[in-house]
Amino acid sequence: MPNDEATWAEVRRAYAAFKGEKLTAESNARLVAALKAIPAAEVREIYLKRYWRTAGCAELPAPLALMQFDTGVNHGPVTAIRILQDVIGADVDGEIGPQTMAAIAAMPMAKLLDAYAEERRVRYRAMAHFWRFGRGWLARVDKTLTLARTVLRETPSPSSKGQTTMTETTNGNSKWWGSSMTIWGALTTGLAAILPVFGPLLGLDLTGELIGQLGAQSVAAGQALVALIGTILTITGRARATMLIERRAFNVKL
Repeated sequence: MPNDEATWAEVRRAYAAFKGEKLTAESNARLVAALKAIPAAEVREIYLKRYWRTAGCAELPAPLALMQFDTGVNHGPVTAIRILQDVIGADVDGEIGPQTMAAIAAMPMAKLLDAYAEERRVRYRAMAHFWRFGRGWLARVDKTLTLARTVLRETPSPSSKGQTTMTETTNGNSKWWGSSMTIWGALTTGLAAILPVFGPLLGLDLTGELIGQLGAQSVAAGQALVALIGTILTITGRARATMLIERRAFNVKL
């Protein structure tokens, strides 16, 4: 349970909003009890609706989507979009539109990932509590960048093997990565399992991690390590499969 009462209050408000309830003296005890026993499926839904979709991850190439998702959980979805737009030189309006997508496409992915990670490091170093939590924050960025680079290396280039462009339709031998439950499930499940366990140790006490933490207090640290290994292996296996992965932009309306 979080020690900071202000942060804990924000967790309860966020969970009450997710459940469609008002946070009152009467509902407080019930919501706290529900948070302590929150099922994994509900944690996944919170990550999906509150962070994955809101941060525009579904519209991005897989390596960038991973970095964006982690940033959204730690910094907030809208802030994640603004960080991304600042890195690629697009108008910083907090919304992913045609201009943002064009700027992403124009920048080499490896360079974009490195610049994105560095921008996060700069922001962390500017925080008042960096002296206390900075080491953990920077380690988080490094781990996310490493995993994003792995996805980038193992995902076939759109220009490789005779492919010249990425389009919204498949050619029978490829599928859009966002339609792959293997990749999407691995990213979401892996992060949801890792953050709740290691977040407190790294000084990560923001809403997203706290929600996960409250639902995973009985999960051992060993399970989190297995989840991390499983995530990397799943993504690598999917990328090396016979059916190529391609990118396709789409919009999700809640």
